[in-house]
Amino acid sequence: MKTNFKFLSLLLVLSMLLSATPVMAAEGDQTVPVDLTVEAPIFSVTVPIALPITITEQGEILTSDTAAVINNSAGPVVITDIQTKGINGWETVAFGSIDMASAKVNTKNVSLQLIFGDKDTGTIVNTTGANSNDFAGSIRLAKNASLPLLYDAEVPAQTTAYESAQIAEVIFTVGWDE
Repeated sequence: MKTNFKFLSLLLVLSMLLSATPVMAAEGDQTVPVDLTVEAPIFSVTVPIALPITITEQGEILTSDTAAVINNSAGPVVITDIQTKGINGWETVAFGSIDMASAKVNTKNVSLQLIFGDKDTGTIVNTTGANSNDFAGSIRLAKNASLPLLYDAEVPAQTTAYESAQIAEVIFTVGWDE
């Protein structure tokens, strides 16, 4: 039995030696290609589907404090443009330009202030008139980052009760941070 084991071991060593591939080295510099394969990266950014505004019976304006822009992409992204416009008979006006408490009842004006990030240090975008705002520049979001979107709104008193009436659109343009 020991002889068979020694014989098998010797046979295994000989087969390894005979199957080995010789490696030759040449003098001088040698280059080795490095191949890169990139699959299409995931681009996924979540923006709020609605920015709700509620006018209470006492005329107080309430907005949500849970809105956020979330970057689910494979890399950093940037918001390059923000458009605001009134819809369904409403018009955007400059934020803070009209005393909405004194404005005529049922006037279809809305002004918005969007605050990206912290209320004190974030990027602030105000409506400046009909279908315009003061956004200039860009807002960067790192991979897997979440950016709070706080907002304020001004709307004159209304005599009709509304349930989720769409009065304005906010359009975000988002792309890769290249």
